[in-house]
This record gives sequence, structure tokens and C-alpha cells, in this order.
Amino acid sequence: MPRVTPIWMLLVPATLLAAEVPSVQGPDGPVPAGTRVEFRVGMARTYSDPFDPAVVAVDAEVTGPGGDVFRVAGFWAQDFTSRLEGTTEVLEAAGEPSFRVRFRPVLPGTYSIVVTVRDADGEAMSPAVTFEVGPLAPNFIGYVRRDPADPSALVRTTGGRYVPFGFNVCWSGAGGTTEFEHWFQHLADNGLDWTRVWMTHFNGTALEWKAGEDGGAYCGLGCYNLKAGWRLDRILDLAESRGIAVQVVLQQHSQFETGQWSSWDENPWNASNGGPLEHSADFFTRPDVIALFDRKIRYIVARFADSPAVLAWELFNELELIDGIQMDAAHAWSRERADLIRAMDPYGHLVTTSYAMPGVEGVNQDWEFEGYAITQAHTYFPFYWETIDATAAWLRAFRKPAILAEFGVDYLGWQNFQDTKGVHLLNATLLAAMDGFSGGAMSWWWDGYVEVLDLWPVVGRAAASLRKAGIENWTGILEGAKAVGDDHLVIRTATTRTGAIAWLHDKGSEWDAGAAYIERTHSHVRPSVPVRCDGGTVTFLGPWTGQVEGTGLVEVGADGFAEFEAPDFVRDLLVRLDCPPFPPEPEPEPEPVPEPSVWTDEAGPPDLSADLGPPEKTADLPAPRSHRGGCSAGVF
Repeated sequence: MPRVTPIWMLLVPATLLAAEVPSVQGPDGPVPAGTRVEFRVGMARTYSDPFDPAVVAVDAEVTGPGGDVFRVAGFWAQDFTSRLEGTTEVLEAAGEPSFRVRFRPVLPGTYSIVVTVRDADGEAMSPAVTFEVGPLAPNFIGYVRRDPADPSALVRTTGGRYVPFGFNVCWSGAGGTTEFEHWFQHLADNGLDWTRVWMTHFNGTALEWKAGEDGGAYCGLGCYNLKAGWRLDRILDLAESRGIAVQVVLQQHSQFETGQWSSWDENPWNASNGGPLEHSADFFTRPDVIALFDRKIRYIVARFADSPAVLAWELFNELELIDGIQMDAAHAWSRERADLIRAMDPYGHLVTTSYAMPGVEGVNQDWEFEGYAITQAHTYFPFYWETIDATAAWLRAFRKPAILAEFGVDYLGWQNFQDTKGVHLLNATLLAAMDGFSGGAMSWWWDGYVEVLDLWPVVGRAAASLRKAGIENWTGILEGAKAVGDDHLVIRTATTRTGAIAWLHDKGSEWDAGAAYIERTHSHVRPSVPVRCDGGTVTFLGPWTGQVEGTGLVEVGADGFAEFEAPDFVRDLLVRLDCPPFPPEPEPEPEPVPEPSVWTDEAGPPDLSADLGPPEKTADLPAPRSHRGGCSAGVF
């Protein structure tokens, strides 16, 4: 299979040199638990292809203080330094490439590591190297798991429910990792802690692509771009330092043959580029292709899995959009890859995938597969209220955490700019959380819309108000509430473990209202919530401010339901009802989730017309234009 060979490979002899026991270089002193320990593996032999485990495989066994054994693979890596030339990030190699082994201990004590190198002549083992691990680092964010007490919820191993809110930040422009640093800071500054990142050739984070691209760093199939590995390392490190969890997307549909935005002509799997495939749908059935992809999975897990910033491995973005794809074959491929990742990943990261359609009963989506720990939806319909309602109801039935992972009112993005205040961002964030999604509605338009209009705080404040309202205690949708006294209002309610949440919403507060939009003040509203809450308290929260805007006492109506007098408000008001015998805030801190002896994902029980997904090169789109389109979304 033709490919461009990197210069460093040309300098390596094709034959093996004298065999020698590998050396292992680790930390000089104790390291805090929760931090990465990286070992460099030295050996006398050099190899023509350090990415192929059939040529050379580096594996390690780490023994913990309790006798637990963790098995991790090694990987070939190169360090780089980064600098900006104008607005373009430039990477320069630093030092020599080498094999590395990464491990992240979470408990203090004495550990030991033994590295084994296998090649065509046999294997050699290093002497055991011990290292000391101190108390847990205070900034360790923990790994995300499904809640053992509620398989529909997420928790962090450091303790507490994880209810994600954020934006997609899937790739960067010429600024490379410096742009992620900028965007991640916006997320952190606004209390947001979720994103998706694509391993894509757009910004050089895909490991494989057409030979010669990225200044020659891409070298074809089976040969991994070491710049790409460094970039994703830095992106995950930036996310970890800011407490952000990342869904890492391994492949996207547009790298294959698709109706829009296809990059198949540049794909190294394409026969026209020396690859094995005439048609990209055969990617899911050709044994030789699958074996080559599985080799890449080994590298990805070996290099990136120790990071607690990895929320989940997402196998594919919107795979059903690939031309000619047979979904049964794609599901079988996905199930096998999910099982493989779970077997390889000692840190037990969650596994998921995604589809272009939002998802309702009857669509061909494989969420009943136990290996998918998270379900997802993507939706770009202007009538998003109805779509989110229907999708949430369908996904809740699988009893897994559900994430509204891509959201917009228009899959081309033009109509976003009709909503200069981000009204649809706030509404969808509140709606998704109240409907039982595990977090907010994750807008796709991070660069050309959210960044341009500085709308990060809109979702940040909505998320803050939901957290203060107790959304992490959500237990179900509550029907039958009334907002008496104002015909412009509707009310959404949900039950929680401590009472209930009510959302009072002005039906005129919609993204497509345009010049007709009126910010009405609502006075003397008396909601009725069908819960028993004698002696309860209410806390009023402003979704547009993220602040507490008053407190009060629950009154008991004639029907025995909770009633209260709402303060004057504009557009939206969230209300937290704390009902005896549950205590009001502050609630006790939850206990950390114990780590299993080998970190695994406890899977838990299995529990519209398709849009075409978002554009992937927004710079190629026509300029946004303002117009009304679709039907009104201001209907519950």
C-alpha cells in the first residue's frame, strides 16, 4: 500500500539490531495520585514500523499497592513545542521520538511496573521499576461513570452527580491548540464543563490522513501523525486543567462518501489514494480494513485513555449519512469496536456513538446495545420544542444517560443570526434538562455564532440557575401544573429527590420573534404545582442572570397542591421547591464513587425527517442572512 515514509523511518535500519532488555525511565520522586506518570522505554533494537504491534509491541503491567494489576499498552510518540506565527500555530519537534507508557494512579502507595517488548524474535522484559504515589491531587477531576444508584445519571469518581452543560468545540482553525485554549477558557469562565472534540483532519487531530498533508506529517494508513497525537494530548490537558469533560469522536461521516461536505477524495482509505476501498461503505465489512482500524484503537487507548478529561469515546459521528451504508453491518462493526475499546481501556471510559436523526421509535439506532453507556441526539429543527420532547421521551426508555450533543435551529446555521440574544440557546438548555436529558442542549455553532456574539454567558447562566434549582436531583417529568394569572405563560415542572422544579416561560420569548419580540414583565402570577409540599420553601432563580432572585414559603391550595406567589419577572423564572421531609440547602456532600480494582464501566441494564448534520467548514458557507423560516417553536 503506497505511502509517504517519514524521514525518521528512512534513518532506521530495516533489520533488527542486537537484542537487549528494555530500560524504563520513570519519575524521579513521588507523584500525587490522580496525576499522569509517563515512562520512557529504551531498547537497543530499532524498528522500521513502530506503529505496527505485529512488528513491535510494547506492553506494561503495573501492580498497585493492593496487589491489583493494570495492563496498559505502550505507544510511539514525539514531543513538540508550539509557537504562533501571526495567527498560525507552528509545531517544532523537541527531542527524539520514543516508546512511552502512561499510567494514572488514583490511590497512594507503592507501585511497580514491568515493560515487555515483543517482536518477531520473541520478547524481553524489563526489571520491575517501583515508584511512589502520594495523596490525591486536589485538582483531580475524576472519571465520569454511570451512577450505580441510578443508571440514567452520570457521576464523577471524586463524588457527586455530573450534569454536563457546554458547547461543541470540535475543531480549530489555523491557530490550532491555542484556539482550544481560548474556547475552553470561555467554557470554564461561564461554569460550563462539557464539549465534543473530533479527531479530524480539519485541524490535524486525526492520526491518519492522505500522505503529505500537514506539512508531510500525514503519512498514509497505519502510519500515525505524531503532530496529531501531540495536539490531542494538549487539547485534553487543557480540558482537564479547566474541569471540562470531552467526548472524543474517533471518526466522522464526512471523511467518507456523503451527500454533503465529503472529504473522501482525500481519505487514505480511498483506492484513488492507494487505499483498499473503492466504496467507503465497505469500511465496515472488510476484515483487512477492520484489522487496521483496530490497530489504531490500540494506539488511541494507549496514548489518551489515562486522561480524566475523556468523558466518552464516541465511535462515529452520524454514521448513517455515509452513502450506501448498510446499518445492520454498521451496528455489528460498532458493537465489536465498542467491546474492543472496553476490553483495552483500563480506566473504564464510557463508550457511545451518534446518529444524524434526533431519534424516535422506529428509527434504526442501536441504543439497546449494552456497550453504549450514553445515548445521544442531534437536532437542527426550528420546531425544537417538539423535537426535544419526543426525543427525550424515547431515549429515557433506555435507562441510560442521554445527551443532546448537537443542537441548532438550522443545520446550515444561517438562522442563528436571527436570534442575536441567544434565546433558543437558553430555552433549549432549560427544556432539555427539564425533559430528562443528562444536561443541556449543546449548540454546534461555537465559532461563527456563539463566539461572534459572545453568547457563552447565556448558557452559563441558564446552567447556573438549573444547578441552583437542583437539576442534579431530577427524577421525572411532572404533569398538571398551572400558571394562573397570565395567559402569556406556560409552565414546565419536574420532580426531584428534594421536591420539584418549575419553569415559568413566556411563550413570546422565542428565537424567531425578530423585531416583534417583546420582553414582557409578569406580575402577580400564582403557580400551582401538583406535589404535596406542606411546610416547604421556594427559591426563585433567574435563568437570564443565573442568580437567586428571592425566596418564599409554599402555600397549600384547595386541592392540596403546592402554590406560591411568584415575584415579578421578565421572560423566564425557575422555581425550586424544597419539600419536607427533605432538608433544604445546604445538602451533604455526596461520597466519592469507589474505584473498582480494575477500572471498568459498569454498564447497567439496557435499559422527523433526518437532517443532514452541521456543515463542517463554516468558512465555505454563504454569509448568514436574516429571515423567518419553519414553524413557530414557541409551542409546548
